[in-house]
Amino acid sequence: ISFSEAALGAEVEVPTLYGSARLRVPKGIQSGGLVRMKGQGFPVMGRNAKGDQIVQVVVQTPTKLSRKEEKLFRELSGLESTNKDRVGSAMRAIADWMRPLRERLPFRRPPAPFGQGEPGGE
Repeated sequence: ISFSEAALGAEVEVPTLYGSARLRVPKGIQSGGLVRMKGQGFPVMGRNAKGDQIVQVVVQTPTKLSRKEEKLFRELSGLESTNKDRVGSAMRAIADWMRPLRERLPFRRPPAPFGQGEPGGE
């Protein structure tokens, strides 16, 4: 699927044992992600039922972009870096808020794993 289909979600046509079927790809899926198609797999022996077909998603990254596509990706990249800055600021604020708490708590170093003494010792 395309990068935009992976980000936004899509319905795509996929081959099955019984012809083709529509697959609903959830938004935000990563390349290598798995999607289950109920009732589209092999028949279940001894029962009047079909198993599920598992589809592995492959997200294709564009190799050639038109000028307009490149412009849009650059705009998206700017939005992503702005979001990273906001997340970084929030994490710093949380760390600053927790610093006085950490300084008051009596943390103890966990014991060394069996057979391993203190660093620099025997």
